[in-house]
Amino acid sequence: MPPVAYIPYRNGSVSFSADSPPVYDPNRTVTPKDPTSGRDNNHGLEGLTITADGLTLYALMQSALNQEGGPNNPYRRQARLLEYDISNFVPVYKAEFVVTLPLFTDPTAKASKATKVAAQSEIHSLGDGQFLILARDSNAGHGGASSTSVYRHADIFDISGSSGATDIKSPTNDAVNGSVAFETGMLDAGITAAEYCPFLDFNINSQLGRFGVHNGGPQDSGLLNEKWESLAMVPVDGKEGKDGEWFLISLSDNDFITQDGELYLLPVSFSPLPFVFPFPLAASLAALTIHLSVLSPNGEEGCKSKTHDRCSTIERSTHADNISTRRISQRGRLPVQRRLRLQPRQPSSSVPDPSPEGCTAIIDFL
Repeated sequence: MPPVAYIPYRNGSVSFSADSPPVYDPNRTVTPKDPTSGRDNNHGLEGLTITADGLTLYALMQSALNQEGGPNNPYRRQARLLEYDISNFVPVYKAEFVVTLPLFTDPTAKASKATKVAAQSEIHSLGDGQFLILARDSNAGHGGASSTSVYRHADIFDISGSSGATDIKSPTNDAVNGSVAFETGMLDAGITAAEYCPFLDFNINSQLGRFGVHNGGPQDSGLLNEKWESLAMVPVDGKEGKDGEWFLISLSDNDFITQDGELYLLPVSFSPLPFVFPFPLAASLAALTIHLSVLSPNGEEGCKSKTHDRCSTIERSTHADNISTRRISQRGRLPVQRRLRLQPRQPSSSVPDPSPEGCTAIIDFL
């Protein structure tokens, strides 16, 4: 069980009730609508990941606890991350951190309510205290009220010692109504959240159009689904990934749309390339594969930069199921599965260079 600070309370008692009536009793309601503390309605431990050695489990809240801004946009930014030692039969709660979720502007909302939090749907451990995180908007895409998503990313956050992230685990913070942030979402003094870096954007139409899919526009079979809810890393060589090349795979869920769908999973073959999904995708399910590789297995020298310069936004991204190649620049380190090492950026005529300093990686989108 997580710390009691996470448990939803109403009227002084534990209450896991939703704010919608059950089918068998449509007149039943709960008061108040939102828990006064603990996780918000339908916003639980959405992200789960285990380190490659199988010894540590991490669990991340979808957004902030209610006593820390959870019920309200744009205040629900401070999501708590739990760390458990699972090396033995009984998990041991070891540490706790805060991940400040990104903001986006909702073009369909009133100006006064347009700033919103991109709640997270999944995390994936990359080793060395670094993680992929799938942060996105909601109700935008295939099956949503709007067809245009404005934030749908696989980003990266870092809780390693060099990030300066504060371990907030304490009896006070983890007690009922325990809080590390104000209800307006501002962190308490002395607490540093995980370092957060924008990374891969799923919504780039200049790339999507090359494969017959799109973000925004008509609600047709080529429109990206609304809810992308998974991340996985698979070595390209089908073995251990010692060559530094990995597939990043994401699946969307059907979010109650599919009434009679099936998903067939068959053995995966990694040779010869290109990699192709070896299974048909059920109605309202879709998949994304991204091929990550580095230019050199050594040479991080020359790639140092100040902390505030390490997180420039990636310039190009795509979302498709066929092959494309694009050179992409990212300042600072690019942490992918045990922190891949990069070489100093070389001049390239194919992609604008936003900075004369930094590192370069190659990312092939599949």
